[in-house]
Amino acid sequence: MTQTQTEVQFYTFDEFIEWYPENSEVRYELHDGVIVEVPKPRGKHSKLTGFLIEELGITIREIGKRGIWFIPRESIIKPHRDKSGYEPDIIVLNQETIGTETRWETESIIQNATSVKLIVEVVSQCVAEPVLKTGFPSQASGETSATGGFPSVGDWRTRRACGFPALKQLTLAKR
Repeated sequence: MTQTQTEVQFYTFDEFIEWYPENSEVRYELHDGVIVEVPKPRGKHSKLTGFLIEELGITIREIGKRGIWFIPRESIIKPHRDKSGYEPDIIVLNQETIGTETRWETESIIQNATSVKLIVEVVSQCVAEPVLKTGFPSQASGETSATGGFPSVGDWRTRRACGFPALKQLTLAKR
C-alpha cells in the first residue's frame, strides 16, 4: 500500500492576510507559517469572553482610561516573527499609541507591543470548562521572548494535544 503525503506549504504573514477570505464563516490563524482553521467560539467560551469584556470595560472606566484604552471587536496580532498571526479572544489597545500601527485603520492588524495593554485567550484544555490565559507586554523592553514582542496568549499546541477539532491544517495553493 502506497501512501502519498501532501507537502505542507508555508506562508508569510502578508501572504496569509492577502489570502484571508472576506466575510468568512470560519476563522483562520497562521501558526509558524501554516494556515490553520479555527472554529468560531460557542457556548461557554462565548459566555466567558462576553463576561470578561464587560468586566474589563467597567475596570477601564473605573481606572480613568475610558476613551484611552479600548476593546476592538476584531484584530489580528502580528508578532515580530513573519510566519504567525493570531486573532485573540480579547485585546485591550491603547488609543494614545495606536497611531504607530500603520495597518490598523485598513486591516485591523496590530504589530507593536506598545499598542497592547492586555491580551486574553480563552483556551479549552482537555476539560469541560474554558481556562483563561492573559498576557501583558513587558514594560521594560516591550518584548516577551516566546511571542516576539507580544504577551503569551495561550499555548496553541495544547489545542493540538487535546485533539481539539479546531486545528485543521489547510493545504492551499498559493495565488
